[in-house]
Amino acid sequence: MRKESSCINTRAILEYIDAHGGIDSQDIIPGLSPEIDRLVDPEAFLRSPDNWVDAAVVAGLLARVKARIKNEQVAFEIGRFAVEQAVTNKRQRLLLKLFGSHAKALVNAQRLNDRWNRNKRIELVHLGIRQAVVRLYWHPIPALSRDICLHLQGVVTYLPLFWGDKPLQLEERCCHFDGAPYCEYQLRWQAAGSLWRVLRRGWEAPGLRRQIYRQIEADRRRIDQKYEQVLRLGRELGGKLRQIDLVQQCSRAVLSAVGLDQWLDQIEHLLGHACRVNHFAIFRVSDDRSRLKGLYAKDFLDMNRGQIESFEIPIDEAGCILSRAARSGMGETEEGVMGGGEAALTGWVYAVPLIVRNQVTGVVAVWSHATGRSRADLQELLYLFSPLLAVTLENACIHLQMRKQLAKLQKSKLLLCRADKLSSLGNLAAQLAHEIKNPMTAIDTFFQLLPERWEDAEFRTSFLGIARSESLRIHGLLKQFLELSAQREAVAETTDLHLLIEALLTFLQPQATRSGVRMECRALATRTLFRMVADKVRQALLNILMNALDAAPGGSTVVVVTSDAQGTGGRPAVCIEIIDEGPGIPSELRQQVFKPFFTRHAKPTGANGTGLGLFIARQNINDHGGEIGVFEREGGGTCFRILLPVERRHASSP
Repeated sequence: MRKESSCINTRAILEYIDAHGGIDSQDIIPGLSPEIDRLVDPEAFLRSPDNWVDAAVVAGLLARVKARIKNEQVAFEIGRFAVEQAVTNKRQRLLLKLFGSHAKALVNAQRLNDRWNRNKRIELVHLGIRQAVVRLYWHPIPALSRDICLHLQGVVTYLPLFWGDKPLQLEERCCHFDGAPYCEYQLRWQAAGSLWRVLRRGWEAPGLRRQIYRQIEADRRRIDQKYEQVLRLGRELGGKLRQIDLVQQCSRAVLSAVGLDQWLDQIEHLLGHACRVNHFAIFRVSDDRSRLKGLYAKDFLDMNRGQIESFEIPIDEAGCILSRAARSGMGETEEGVMGGGEAALTGWVYAVPLIVRNQVTGVVAVWSHATGRSRADLQELLYLFSPLLAVTLENACIHLQMRKQLAKLQKSKLLLCRADKLSSLGNLAAQLAHEIKNPMTAIDTFFQLLPERWEDAEFRTSFLGIARSESLRIHGLLKQFLELSAQREAVAETTDLHLLIEALLTFLQPQATRSGVRMECRALATRTLFRMVADKVRQALLNILMNALDAAPGGSTVVVVTSDAQGTGGRPAVCIEIIDEGPGIPSELRQQVFKPFFTRHAKPTGANGTGLGLFIARQNINDHGGEIGVFEREGGGTCFRILLPVERRHASSP
């Protein structure tokens, strides 16, 4: 609500209808302004000369009174009534008496209007001994109406009554509310005789001065009282602001603490710095809610942290202030003694419950020798900080439980990994024993038959060939098993993938030439340098390339293609495809080719055909965070596709 008009005007309207009767003020006040309607006593507000309201409120009151009384000039009559009944306060009456003449009144009215009025500007066009011309320039306020102009005419006309003169003769030459740019008043009065003016001033001056002095003294006392009140409110506000700032600082400090020990250190700092308490203890309600268990203490009843942790109090103990606070959920206070003998100090023990989700989770006990206002301030601070202490204590305990659970989970994970490794190793050992059993059975059979058929040269020659072949097969199995289980330190280094592939193709070129197979590399990847364990990647690619050469028919081509791709999570990767034109792998066997000891072709000699090549290749690629898969090639053949991430998350390990 804008404040354009003093409530002196609304008070005059309400007192006018009180004096003339026929209208109840409660019937014309509602609906003037939403802000006024929300007041507890709107009428009292409108009758106070110290308040200001929107010009629309004054215009609305005048319009409602005019409609009830059915008098178009009632606004003028209200202005006359305001002057005759001296509705203004004492300060205004004294001020108007000081004017002493029509000319002074008009000059000072113009000055007061320029300083205080918010809906018009007054221009004193002409000022003579017996007449004056005044123009009123109204501000562009939509709520202003002609009723406000008539009310002002009534006040101006009868204003000389204050210093004992007759009313003015007022003629309105033009009116703003009829379309003119301003309202212009022609004012005339009779000049009083000089003798009468001197006698009147001499008679009024002493009493007037006494009234002024009394009024000034009363105003000074009121100003002193208001000043003291403002100072007191300022001190209280400053204290509240410091408390709020302290709460914010302590909240940031306490909430940033991780773990119970850090939290307790922050609480000690909070109570010592914010509440200026050096003797306190913190108790936590046990899980079965039957006891208070000591959590932390600082010089409280001769106990510190070491002694308080073994201290417990039953919650149902009637004579204990801590138990009462835990049971009732309310703060408790009682007189207490700290120390013993001649050094004993008498003070007060405060027990404040810590409540989370409408449940008491702990109690803070504080001993202090503060008295009077200091004690009340301490209680207020403790109650202020208790919700923060309660929440952060709960968070600290939850964090402690989570750490314990995480440690258990990590231990369980380690045991599961170890069990999984042992299980895998056991399965691998069982399969290895099964693979070794077959050649050992053949060798044992030949040894059993050898004494009977020693004279058979063909048998001896065949026996020696088979025994040597099976021995080499067993040797190859054991060698690859040892390589698979060996825990060698893997060193990642920046390697050019294309150079590594070209070296492998050069190494395999003689075998490809003997088989009549061409080998080709198509390097389409833009990024070829990245960190890898070169030996593992080389071994994986070598095993796949050797399988491709074995499967490729004479006259065909084995192609190695590198290209840019995206790995898991959208990370940049290099795709390596090894494509052959062989018979392919049936779909029902593609998921088994990476299992240990799975092979589709029997090899006459060497380590080939053990079924560990692709298994080792997959292990090496997985160690680099990569992926490997086998797909059917369009038009026949097989495609092994490898994805190696360009940026390793842990560059120092595979």
